[in-house]
Amino acid sequence: MIVMIIISGLVSGQSVWKENSFKDFADGKFLDAGSNAYVSAKGRIQMITRWDFNNDGFLDLLIPASHSHTEKENTYIYLNNGFDIDARSRIELPGAGSRDGLIIDLNKDGYNDIVIVNQFDGHNPKPPFWIYWGSDSGFSPYNRTSLPSAQGTAVAAGDFNNDSWIDLAVGCQYWGENETEDSPRRSFIYWNSPNGFTPQNKLIISLKNVGANALTAADLDYDGIDDLIFLTKENTYLLLSSRKAFDDLKNAIEIDIIGNAVATGDINNDKLIDIAICSKKGVIVIKGEQSGIYDKQKAILLKVDNPSDVVLEDVNKDGLDDVIVANLTSMGGASWTDSYVYYSDGNDFSSAKVLSLPTLGASGVSCGDLNNDCYPEIVFSNLRITNQQNLLSYIYWNDKGNLRFENHTQLPTQGSMANTIGDVNNDGLLDIAFFNDEGFFRDGPKLSYIYWGDGTRNYSFNNRTEFYTHQIFGFGHADLDDDSFVDLVLAQQNFVSNIPHTQSGLIIQWNDSGKLKNPTHLTMEFGYGGVRIADINKDGYLDILSGGRCVDLNNSDKHGFPIFWGSEKGYSFKNRTVLHFSGKSIRGQLLMDLNKDGWLDIAGQVENGKVKIW
Repeated sequence: MIVMIIISGLVSGQSVWKENSFKDFADGKFLDAGSNAYVSAKGRIQMITRWDFNNDGFLDLLIPASHSHTEKENTYIYLNNGFDIDARSRIELPGAGSRDGLIIDLNKDGYNDIVIVNQFDGHNPKPPFWIYWGSDSGFSPYNRTSLPSAQGTAVAAGDFNNDSWIDLAVGCQYWGENETEDSPRRSFIYWNSPNGFTPQNKLIISLKNVGANALTAADLDYDGIDDLIFLTKENTYLLLSSRKAFDDLKNAIEIDIIGNAVATGDINNDKLIDIAICSKKGVIVIKGEQSGIYDKQKAILLKVDNPSDVVLEDVNKDGLDDVIVANLTSMGGASWTDSYVYYSDGNDFSSAKVLSLPTLGASGVSCGDLNNDCYPEIVFSNLRITNQQNLLSYIYWNDKGNLRFENHTQLPTQGSMANTIGDVNNDGLLDIAFFNDEGFFRDGPKLSYIYWGDGTRNYSFNNRTEFYTHQIFGFGHADLDDDSFVDLVLAQQNFVSNIPHTQSGLIIQWNDSGKLKNPTHLTMEFGYGGVRIADINKDGYLDILSGGRCVDLNNSDKHGFPIFWGSEKGYSFKNRTVLHFSGKSIRGQLLMDLNKDGWLDIAGQVENGKVKIW
């Protein structure tokens, strides 16, 4: 672009002031320090963010896809018809990253209520847990109670203060409004009363600064008052009413077992309560003693590769509770594996048979007599197969103690984490609630689109370009190579979830005369939270500011977010500056001249609600 100013005045004739190179324009200034305009190395003054991708004079729309999976899946309730449970009977209740729940009558009105514990809804790290109140008209989001929680994973019901009202113990990792996520974590017992539950009427439980990831209730000391088994990421604790542990947490009994699920029952018919805990080694069974002491040294270890849930129930009606285990994966990580029924022999299971039942990434299990024949059925929640989460979960029908794969019902679920059994419609038949988290395919390619404008504003799928992407969580677009065509920059968070390394970073989709060709990949730990483009150092080449996180190549102990510097040679992940911060990532970053000194500053969100300025 050539800028000419014609000056006339006292001199005769005309003088021409002509600037047409980067060097000529370098001493100039933009009012906004160049947040959306710059002078390229070729000497062209141009807008940075442009929406006409094929230079036909019409605005085009870029719609990048984030991920294929769905979040905040509903809780599925399947109604029992007395013969089978048909998927057509399903009713749904909103969830927010559901992990566990109960069906129980909490307000003594004769209708069972539904408790749903949420871990993470995709945005809010502290979703509440909900009580949907039962009624003659069913369940509704407009008739529910929300109670504070954070990263909830478990719930147990019991009368912990002996007032005849069923209380709720919630396994969660709560932190206060003015605290960070590194602050001590807490779980709660919400006290029930004739007036119901309130956020204020609760007991806070934090043992060694962490809350529970799993828990269950039982009268372990046989005093007629429910006690609590409380599992944290560091240990197992028994909160016994006879030791006044609910009044002083220092009285909790500590058992050196780290587990992720727990259940109680009676495996030897001695009328004492036994405990089963899922651990990394397998399922640990500790027999109850009359003294109320649980001795880890006398524990029985049942070998299971990756147990995720456990229930104790007498499935063959011999008077001894058996151990039913949901097995998430095999030792090698395959989720197409078996779950198990360890039939009790009344002693140490050494002479008892083990029944294998096929499951697909089983994450939860429950038992209940669904057809009123006095034999309990087994319900498994199937979480995933590789990263496919829209699976069928299973009911294994109990034919007078005989359980087999050929006799099972399949019910659609979406990343089901757990299930529970109870009568939700007062017809005398037990129904099933599946607590779903994320659905469909967790990773994999998903189509992103460019909708081409034609001047009519009638954007159509008949006039669009589609291309595959993976987990895009930010984008920008500008003519990065100054060839007059707008290029695309996409921030890819990951390629495969839940592995220690993945393919992540920025992808530059080069626009060659309206066609996307030969992308450049800029490596990051993970690309996330937005892309901003400007000539930050005013050298005539556009630079790329990315959200997310990466390691500083010059100081591997430091991490931060990068500026990828543009140059005559293009872009490289090695040609970057990393701005350090202590948080996990940055998102929503902006480039603007905040102090009016002619240079672009950076503002970005480093935590929820907290913005830092560079």
